[in-house]
Amino acid sequence: MVISRRNLIKLLAGSVITLLGSASLIADTANSGPQSFRTLAVRRAAPELYYQLGSKEIRLFASDSALSGLYEAPSSGKLELYTYTPADEPDLPPVKVVLAETQLKTAGESLLLIARMTSENTPGLPKIGLRTVDASVEMHPLNTMRVINFSNRRVASKVADEFAEIPSGGEYFFQIPPGNKVWVKVAAYEGVEKGWKLRNRAPNAVLPDTRSIMVLSDAFPSERDPKGENIVLRNVIDRNPPAPQSD
Repeated sequence: MVISRRNLIKLLAGSVITLLGSASLIADTANSGPQSFRTLAVRRAAPELYYQLGSKEIRLFASDSALSGLYEAPSSGKLELYTYTPADEPDLPPVKVVLAETQLKTAGESLLLIARMTSENTPGLPKIGLRTVDASVEMHPLNTMRVINFSNRRVASKVADEFAEIPSGGEYFFQIPPGNKVWVKVAAYEGVEKGWKLRNRAPNAVLPDTRSIMVLSDAFPSERDPKGENIVLRNVIDRNPPAPQSD
């Protein structure tokens, strides 16, 4: 049955599950300084990555279930992420290969999202996509959930009683209601013939006077989801955001 936009809110307002899911983890990190960033992986944990900070080579870690610690950014704000691959000749050192680069545009703390575009079983070098967002509390206030859509599809998300459509690559800030959990439902637009389809729903943990980051991404194909039609939800609670910026 094709679900029209007219019935979309009814779809997202549907069935309720009472068990609390385990997709939410709490990130506990230090406050930021000038030109700093934390990382969060999308779809899978990031592959082995490095970046250059002056003359130092820094190993960069990114999990898909928790924010990283705080990293210092180059003074230029430009991040060039690279990895190493074995040389053709076994006696030669590994070859440095740049995978992606981005520019930090925020004077204080940024969030670097690292999307793994290929699965671990894909031969060859991993492919990644990068996105940087302003992590300041002025941009992302306390008691809000920042939902970032990494799916290739337009989605509609319902957090508690608030509803919003989010285009691919877009984001939306939802108010977090009182309590220690919130229901999140996500539908994806599958085209004119199929319309809107409910692709995920789960309760997620929240904490008062914190903020949450939820990333939506397309599932990798699996036995349960051969076409990768579902939307993966990853919710992280940030209970130590950067201090407000001084005037």
